[in-house]
Amino acid sequence: MEFIDFRLPLDGFAQPLLLWGACHQRGQRVALLLQRLFAHLNQHGPSDATRVTAAEVRRYLGEAAPRHHADEDLDLFPRLRRQIDARGEHIPDAGRAVEALGVLERDHLQLEDQWGRMQAALAHAETAMPTAEHCAVADDFVDRFITHHEIEDQIVAPVAQRALTADDLAAIGASMAARRGTTWAALSTPMGRH
Repeated sequence: MEFIDFRLPLDGFAQPLLLWGACHQRGQRVALLLQRLFAHLNQHGPSDATRVTAAEVRRYLGEAAPRHHADEDLDLFPRLRRQIDARGEHIPDAGRAVEALGVLERDHLQLEDQWGRMQAALAHAETAMPTAEHCAVADDFVDRFITHHEIEDQIVAPVAQRALTADDLAAIGASMAARRGTTWAALSTPMGRH
């Protein structure tokens, strides 16, 4: 039985690009866990252990992934576009990053649609052998999810590191924290000190 690590990197919201990258690593692990889960279910059927694993995957994809997409759609991508619009000729690979942003935003809608089908497949697999269609849904979802994060890590992240200003990063980090119901100041204050 595997569990998903929901902890923040040490620098947390003060380094939003590091946090964003850590979310991608976690997402990749979840995708591979989902792939292994369906391979196991296809051979052995449901058990208490597979139900716990499925619940962990559902939790991540139902809670963390939508916040991650909101981080991108509402904060990171718009700020990156503004910086590229303002000074793109001075930012290597800026044009390539803009094209990637369009692909990624369309992917978010497709991933949300696929996630609905994935939830139905997980719900079915709690009590019965998954069908060939359920396994195909899982494979398609995992493939898109992994490819999506590869585009972000290989194309967008290097441009974001060069283009975003300290003010952009502070605002992105504050929004990411607020989206999760906290602030970085609250999380970085030692217990008992106010």
